[in-house]
Amino acid sequence: SASGGTKTAALRPPLCPEALHAPAAKQVHMAMQVDNPLKYMGKKITAFTNMLATVTQMDIEIVDADLIRLGGTGGYAAGIGESIEDAGELYFTAMRTMRTICLDNPREHPICRACPNLRNCREMLNICSPIVVGGKTVGIIGLLCFSEERKKTVLANKTFYMEFLEQTSHLLAMNALERRSSRQAERKLDMLMRVTDSNPRIIIVFSRGGRISF
Repeated sequence: SASGGTKTAALRPPLCPEALHAPAAKQVHMAMQVDNPLKYMGKKITAFTNMLATVTQMDIEIVDADLIRLGGTGGYAAGIGESIEDAGELYFTAMRTMRTICLDNPREHPICRACPNLRNCREMLNICSPIVVGGKTVGIIGLLCFSEERKKTVLANKTFYMEFLEQTSHLLAMNALERRSSRQAERKLDMLMRVTDSNPRIIIVFSRGGRISF
């Protein structure tokens, strides 16, 4: 656990090599949910990634379930809004297995062989964790380093970094859910105000399930 007695969740069972090599990763449907809570984060994602990069001294990348980059630092900051689907084999695997993965040999690992950016890739290490809401993966958060020295430091504390990233992905999911609930409440209030402004009589608004909403 981290210093100060903060509790961290136990790591999920490690992946077997076959799970990382599975060629069917891209066959799994990972379409972006219409109401993916991450979309409610907006510019907060950029502030979050910058803060996390400062704390970890590593670059950060956050993508949604369609592998659209929502946030990034360092060399990835300029690519926010772009798709990384063609180079996202590792993230596809993390989504499919819903497990945190530490890849300490990019370019050499079989999971990277199909990447069209293989020759230009400078990553020395990538730790990624799924962002899970309601049992579904809505995105991925990744920690990346580009120096051998930093890689050695991270690997010497590998368990800590993996647990830290899992906790971070959980907090990100909770924050996104809270912002979505807040936005939904604002929309409901706006709808009620518009209805009452147009009709002074008593109005009852029902939900799709037949329950009274207002």
